[in-house]
Amino acid sequence: MTSMLIWLVTVLSAIIIKAQHIDWFKRTSYHKQNRQKLENGWEECPDWNILSIKQKVSFEGVEQIQLPKHNNTIYNITALCITLQVPLNWDNANPNDLETVEYFITRAFSGFNENNTNNNGALWMLQGGPGGSGEGIYPYVIPTMNFMENKFDIYVPDQRGTGYSSYFTEGDFNDTEYIKHFTSYSHAMDLGYAIDLFQNEFVGIYNHDNDIVYGVSYGTYYLNQYLILFPDQVNAAIFDGVVDPQKKRWSTWDRDANEVGLLFFDRCENDVFCKEKFDELNTTILDATKHIIGQIEGNAAASKCVQQSSDSSSSGFKELLYRKLESMNERVEIPWMIYRLYQCDGRDVEWAEGM
Repeated sequence: MTSMLIWLVTVLSAIIIKAQHIDWFKRTSYHKQNRQKLENGWEECPDWNILSIKQKVSFEGVEQIQLPKHNNTIYNITALCITLQVPLNWDNANPNDLETVEYFITRAFSGFNENNTNNNGALWMLQGGPGGSGEGIYPYVIPTMNFMENKFDIYVPDQRGTGYSSYFTEGDFNDTEYIKHFTSYSHAMDLGYAIDLFQNEFVGIYNHDNDIVYGVSYGTYYLNQYLILFPDQVNAAIFDGVVDPQKKRWSTWDRDANEVGLLFFDRCENDVFCKEKFDELNTTILDATKHIIGQIEGNAAASKCVQQSSDSSSSGFKELLYRKLESMNERVEIPWMIYRLYQCDGRDVEWAEGM
C-alpha cells in the first residue's frame, strides 16, 4: 500500500511539473516561432530519399525499385522535415535566461493526405540507442505506412543529441551543465511538447483522434518516461523491445530478454496456424528450440540441419534468435526457422546450408 501511494504521488507530481513547464515555454518567443514554422517552416528532409528506399530493396528486390520522379516522393509517400526550438533545461522557468536546442522532426505524409487533409491519425516512431537518430527508423516508415493502409501520418523525431537535432561534440564533455540535459527525461519532455504543439497549432492538418506513439529498444525507455509525464496525451502506445523498460539493467539483460522471448513463444502457442504446425511435429516451439540447442551442445546426435547450419555453437544460435527477436521484420522468421531445423527433411537440409 505504501509503495502504491509513493508511486501515485510521484506520477501526480510529474504531471503537475510537466504542465507547468509546457505552459511557461508557451509564453516565450520561441514557442511563437515554432507555431510559425508549422505554417511555413517545413523543408526537404536531407536523407529521406536515400535511407527510406533501402528497406524497399530488401523487401521487394532491386528490380522493383523505382527512384522518385521528384524530390521527397517515393511510392506517393512524401516526407518533409521541421526543426523546432525547445529548452535545453525544461526545469528552468526563467524566460530571461533561456537556452534552447534544436529538435528535428520528419513527417511522412499518409496516402490520404496529399492536400494535408483526411488522414486517420498520427503515429510517432521513436528510435532506440540511446544515441540512435530518426534516420534509423526511415527504412521502416514505408513498410509501416503500407501496413497501416496509408491512413496515418508518421512522425519521426531525432532525439536530442542525435541526427539533425542539437548534439554535443567531444569538446562539450567538459561542459557538464550542458550535457546533463541530454537525458531520457529531456527526450520525453521534447516529445510531449512537440505533440502538444501539433495537436493545438497544426489545426486542420494534424489529426489527434488517433495519436499513437511507438518506441523501439531505448525508445521504449523514454516512451515509458513520456507516459508518466503525459498520461492522457495520446490514444495508444506500443513498446517494441526485448527488455521491460522498467527493469533495464545490464546485469540482468539476458534474463529479462529471455522473458520477452518466452512471451513471443506464447504468441505462437496462442496462434492457430503456428500451433498447428508444431502439433504436426508433436512438439511445441519451446520444446523444439530446447531440442535444437541440446543437439548443438551434444554435437554427435545433431541432425543434418543443425550440422549444416552456420551457427555451430549454442551461444551463436541463441544470439541469432535474439537478433531476430529484436528486429521488427525478422522476428516473424523465428517460428518457421525453428520448425525447419526441428523437422529437417531433405529440403530443410538444403535450406540449412545457407543459414
